[in-house]
Amino acid sequence: MQEPQGPESVAALVDGLARVGYLADEGTATAAWLAWRTSRPLLLEGEPGVGKTSLATALARVLGRDLVRLQCYEGIDASAALYDWDHPRQLLHVRALEAAGGVDADALEHDLWSRRFLLPRPLLRSLEAPSVLLVDELDRADDEFEAFLLELLSDFAVTIPEYGTVTAEVPPLVVVTSNRTREVHDALKRRCYYHWVEHPDLERRPRSCGGPCPRPTGPSPPASPGSSRGCASRTCSSPRRRGVDRLGAHAPRPRRDHGRARRRGADAGRGAQVPRGPAARRRPPRGAPRGAGVSLAPAAPDLTAELTGLADALRRAGVDVPAGAARAAVVALAALAGTPGPEDGEPSRRATYWATRLTLCSRPDDLAVFDEVFALWFDRAEWAADVRRGVTLPTYRDVPVPGDQADAGDVEVASAPPTASRLEVLRQRDVAALDAEDRALVAHLLERMAHRPAYRRSRRTRPGHHGRVDLRRVVREAVRTGGDPVRWPRRQRRPRPRRTVVLLDVSGSMRRYAETYLLFAHALVRSQPNAEVFSLGTRLTCLTRAFRSSDPQRSTDEVAGRVVDWSGGTRLGDGLAVFLDRWGRRGTARGAVVVVVSDGWERGDATLLGEQMEQLHRLAHRVVWANPNRARPGFAPRTAGLVAALPHVDAFVDGHSVAALEALTDEIAGTRPAAGGRRA
Repeated sequence: MQEPQGPESVAALVDGLARVGYLADEGTATAAWLAWRTSRPLLLEGEPGVGKTSLATALARVLGRDLVRLQCYEGIDASAALYDWDHPRQLLHVRALEAAGGVDADALEHDLWSRRFLLPRPLLRSLEAPSVLLVDELDRADDEFEAFLLELLSDFAVTIPEYGTVTAEVPPLVVVTSNRTREVHDALKRRCYYHWVEHPDLERRPRSCGGPCPRPTGPSPPASPGSSRGCASRTCSSPRRRGVDRLGAHAPRPRRDHGRARRRGADAGRGAQVPRGPAARRRPPRGAPRGAGVSLAPAAPDLTAELTGLADALRRAGVDVPAGAARAAVVALAALAGTPGPEDGEPSRRATYWATRLTLCSRPDDLAVFDEVFALWFDRAEWAADVRRGVTLPTYRDVPVPGDQADAGDVEVASAPPTASRLEVLRQRDVAALDAEDRALVAHLLERMAHRPAYRRSRRTRPGHHGRVDLRRVVREAVRTGGDPVRWPRRQRRPRPRRTVVLLDVSGSMRRYAETYLLFAHALVRSQPNAEVFSLGTRLTCLTRAFRSSDPQRSTDEVAGRVVDWSGGTRLGDGLAVFLDRWGRRGTARGAVVVVVSDGWERGDATLLGEQMEQLHRLAHRVVWANPNRARPGFAPRTAGLVAALPHVDAFVDGHSVAALEALTDEIAGTRPAAGGRRA
């Protein structure tokens, strides 16, 4: 089949999308054009209603292809997404051949599993003809379905055991969308261009339309801030003008107002951090041109080496850049090489920016850091030389920390109020987005964290100021005073620490937080001798003995050897049933504070989970559920597991940062929760 002719450039795609009613900004259009030109999937993340699904519909109309949509949901599998067999027709075919007589068994088996009885689902239909495949709301699907998609996204082929491997003659344009209700796995992100779609603000709205919007003569409907088309009014018919190049060689240096950058960032609620330190404080000499004449490769003529150096600088700045991202950036930049640069044969600054951002970034938190490192790498030859000599790019920017007196006279004091120290900022950050250096600091903070147990009143008593009167002591002291009681001693019930039980989810969706919670559990067991720790995945494993060691690394290694279902599925109901039968009813959970650490993605029966949580709630003193995804903007407990479990939970708290874990210790102790943990 002849592939339909597509747009030859990003500008042509912008014009084509505008003709079908979709006004895309430059980043969205560049990401879509690269996905079509290089046959690489496109992952779009953003809040609901920004136009991710509408982009796939518009691309299908522009390219002249059919739109094949796969709506993801919890529990989707291959029979609903890829293929299924027409079993009624197969049975009728077998009976018809038996009635005719003379059936060849081998021929019958080959005929039964042929194409005529195969029911193609959306994924298979997208491989059979040129199309635009929309995998919508992937974050609603399970981890297993993401792993199932890897073969399709890598090779544009799927394997059917009874039929064979189906490979696309013309690769489909794959658009994957996510509302970020949970984190998409890195294995899938490595196979896609990543683009964060934002709501257009007042400054970006005219540029996303290509120019200033003309004022209509008649009354116009109010603009919708939730549209990703850049302007809600359909009367915007001005041609796309080539305005000031904000990324060009003569562009003004990006402002260092990082508070404003965080407000306008892709994920402002998370407080994106940017580099600081000696490399960031160094100022160019006065009178030096701002990026004018700086070529794409000032130190190395090899473009691959230059982009590899940029990827390494981003890693040192805290961005999780995969190993093959630099090569993908080279491929994307080669596809965009038609854009003229400062010199013939040299890619433009704008093309370099989008080619590297779409391939080297995989989270909205990375965008603000990427802009700073990109400017540092290409705008200042002196700064770029410092980075190439090995100057470390810290993850944070704040006021100079005590003891850092290097180049103190050259530091330009900002007008903004000083931010918190590095450790204070680190306490608030999501531990899943930290690099190795910051994880070491988090481990130090977790080992120093104070774990106070909850207390209960035992049957034993001790002398005190409250409680019942101690008659024995009254009589003994009355003998000394001639039989007249002068004092009335009292005895009060002795407090005893309650047992703390931690049920830690070690499934694939929790693997980014597992290391942090293992360190949290190690510090808990070391400070509370009666604490118990269990892992929940596809089975239940007791880990208390592994945490008795004083060395956290040794305990973590021993846990890794004991847990056989690490990064597997999630069957919380079955695991809780085993826990209650073997440990809970025998005394481990009676009167204890039970902490369940999980995101609630239940692969088993949600009804069973609700029944087991109800029994656990009757046995335990308090049940606390910590969810790392709870702090994300727009989060709502909609999964079947959380819906079944939350009615039997006393406190539903965050669990994504060190501050949230400190609030979790307050919940365990029964004190007032801090800012990181809020009662349900």
